[in-house]
Amino acid sequence: MSEKKELLKVENLCTDLITARGLYHAVRGISFQVHEGEILGIVGESGCGKSMTVKSILRLNQEDKTFYKGKVFYWKGTGRKNLLELSRKEMSRLRGREIAMVSQNPMAAFDPLYTVGEQISEMLRFHKGMNREEAQAETERLLEMVGIFPGAKRSRQYPHEFSGGMLQRAAIAMMISCGPRLLIADEPTTALDVTMQAQILEILRELKEKMGMSILLITHNFGVVSEICSRVCVMYAGQVVESGTVEEIFKNPVHPYTRALLRGIPRKGREGRQLETIPGAPPRLNQEIRGCGFAPRCPLAKESCYHKMPEPWEAQGHWSSCPGQFCQVLESGEEEEKICG
Repeated sequence: MSEKKELLKVENLCTDLITARGLYHAVRGISFQVHEGEILGIVGESGCGKSMTVKSILRLNQEDKTFYKGKVFYWKGTGRKNLLELSRKEMSRLRGREIAMVSQNPMAAFDPLYTVGEQISEMLRFHKGMNREEAQAETERLLEMVGIFPGAKRSRQYPHEFSGGMLQRAAIAMMISCGPRLLIADEPTTALDVTMQAQILEILRELKEKMGMSILLITHNFGVVSEICSRVCVMYAGQVVESGTVEEIFKNPVHPYTRALLRGIPRKGREGRQLETIPGAPPRLNQEIRGCGFAPRCPLAKESCYHKMPEPWEAQGHWSSCPGQFCQVLESGEEEEKICG
């Protein structure tokens, strides 16, 4: 099988924001790739920089108060473009048509003064040049594609007439209306109940299969990652601290932060045991962070971790910014047996 081609490549991306409290280093040298036809998950605690990373890719921050460093390459045809070097007009043409984003708050995606159908149709008329009748017919088809029936009736309703789950489906319909090659889903299941979460994830999986699009999924839920993603990046304090296939991350977590997150997930066979929490709080991103940002909360931290980053660990596509003190962890009853090669 031939290796999948890269669609998006982020190289050492840094995003600094000017705020009333000073300069915030929201994204601190992040790197990852999204391949054609795959679903990549980015997971981490709230405030770790997940949403800011994807906003930086699409340059959705207030640009006169934002400083970018690094490169964000997007492949189109035989060439590639650095999105950070494009003009505002070029980025406006690319958003929605080539790369689309579904936000975690579906109400924010729609103007309450216009019907849902009018707003989806506007995307089609702007990016694809359809006339009013063609755009309306396509809007109805898209709504029914994501499970909103009947499309003709629902397209004439306003956002407040939709439930939260239906509005998230409609937001997905609007974002896929122009056939983007990359769909960024920023916490698409956060405000939904378990049943609706499963339906939204199934829609995303079907879109990947039917339309061949790549998906960059932002979430704090490892359960969502295990359900739909093929690869995952774990973020902490504006950096990627571990990356690899979902199977490798779950079976052999290397970074102490990744292990701590996984220990906080309810598991079958561990009923009655108290879930573990991570002590302390993430570092403030408006202050200088020396060494490893996770060191103050890490049970394995050494004195050197507070002053310099440890040597990274890598094996067969599985990468961690910290080797921990182990190579593999096996759970045996109440104890954890640590095995080092």
